[in-house]
Amino acid sequence: MGKRIMTLIFVLILSTVSLLAQGDDRIERILGEGLQPVTLGEVVFEPDFSADDGGEGWDSADTSSRFLGIDDAQYRVENTSPASLVRGLYEESFDNTVLVVETTQLSDELDNGYGVVCRADPTDELSGYIFFISGDGYARIFTYDGFDEVQLAGWSVSSDIVQGQSTNEIIAVCVNDYLALYINGELALEAESDLYTEGSVGFVATTFVDGTSANIAYDNLRVFSTSGDVVKEETEVPQTLENFDGEWQDAVAELEATGLISSGGQLIFEENRAFMDSTVGANFYPLASRSSYADVVFSGTVNITLPSEGEMQCGFLSRVQLDDAGEFTIGGFETVIINQEAISVYTFSGDDGSEEILPLDVEADAPVHILYILQNNRATVYIDGELLITDFLINDAAGFHGILLRSEAAGGRCEGENMWAYYAPVFEAGVCDASSSGDVNQRSGPGTTFERAGTLPAGTVLQVIGQSTGADGLIWWQLENDNWVREDVVNVVGDCANVPEVDG
Repeated sequence: MGKRIMTLIFVLILSTVSLLAQGDDRIERILGEGLQPVTLGEVVFEPDFSADDGGEGWDSADTSSRFLGIDDAQYRVENTSPASLVRGLYEESFDNTVLVVETTQLSDELDNGYGVVCRADPTDELSGYIFFISGDGYARIFTYDGFDEVQLAGWSVSSDIVQGQSTNEIIAVCVNDYLALYINGELALEAESDLYTEGSVGFVATTFVDGTSANIAYDNLRVFSTSGDVVKEETEVPQTLENFDGEWQDAVAELEATGLISSGGQLIFEENRAFMDSTVGANFYPLASRSSYADVVFSGTVNITLPSEGEMQCGFLSRVQLDDAGEFTIGGFETVIINQEAISVYTFSGDDGSEEILPLDVEADAPVHILYILQNNRATVYIDGELLITDFLINDAAGFHGILLRSEAAGGRCEGENMWAYYAPVFEAGVCDASSSGDVNQRSGPGTTFERAGTLPAGTVLQVIGQSTGADGLIWWQLENDNWVREDVVNVVGDCANVPEVDG
């Protein structure tokens, strides 16, 4: 793609304000995915572009290189000048806001950038925070510090963007120093910056290809205020782990003690050793392929023998799903070592993905221990017990695990040792779930003297709604289907200590 750091030419457009009613529950639920909680206030601006005065305050322009103004009951921005950005601003100044708008690409060319801007200064063309999506499925957040472009969240592939001549909903969050971009209801990017505290909102568009245009229609714009003091909730993430390469019980106990995971999970698998010899291309060795989990801790040591030439990557995968042809499909996460020189942390969905490549300081033939925690849509990665990255945004989907080897030549080897995975669910207060690794009997009451009520199939998870001590002295769990199972034949996870006692 032609998305490069560039000097942008800005066209400033001004507009008016109209105050309207309350927040939107749907938007507030969507914003719950972000790192920083955001509470919506009232809608402080909601222009009606279809009204007779819908264009009042929005400057219009119609030249050989751009069009700005109301067209077909929408606000339209068309830009035919590559490496230039046309932006339209509303004259009112806002501080903490959430912008919601529908964007429709009208032009054919996919290599473009368009979206919204917040906290822009109408007198300074290089100001404000810009939230971009593109016709070919990329997203970005950036700004300017003086004349220097500042990349806050670089171009990343987003499978949530409907590509081409389509409509997408953009939600842009500008709250304190927290910025977030949601696309069609899904969190795409997050960033932090304190360069700008207030300013105008508006629309932006650019094209990256000579002889083409970025022609974008904007409609149903709503600008929300945010209410209350918004404070980022942080979990203290330890910089080092002591038990990263020990027994899984010791590693899990340390993670629980530091608050990185909650107690009440369960081991998924252990395997001492597995390896692959390199050929040209990619190879995958599955681990626990019949166990599908999203929230996990994965740990293992990588031993790499490099081929005589070319690049080789070796590491671990989780949240893997394969299609009928054995190709990776959705929800995957991988951490791989690249030639003992760098490490790639990567999340993917089909052909789409987002990657961070970080330097790795180890000896050429030294083993490398990887431990990562995947919970909801976040990943935290430790290398040899040292924190590498935290709050890495990932696809939230369940799957299994494996070893991944990519190589440009034969003659290398990728070996995993002391590998294990642990189910580490994110618990909701008051919620306890029961499951079993095999089919187990359910009863109509808390004891074997009660009638059988079918079986709980292996892998099925049901919520526990009550507990009772049976005549056998064991705890019996009442499931959401009103049947009962005995404590020694199921695994329970969650806030199980606070499940209410009931009469059987």
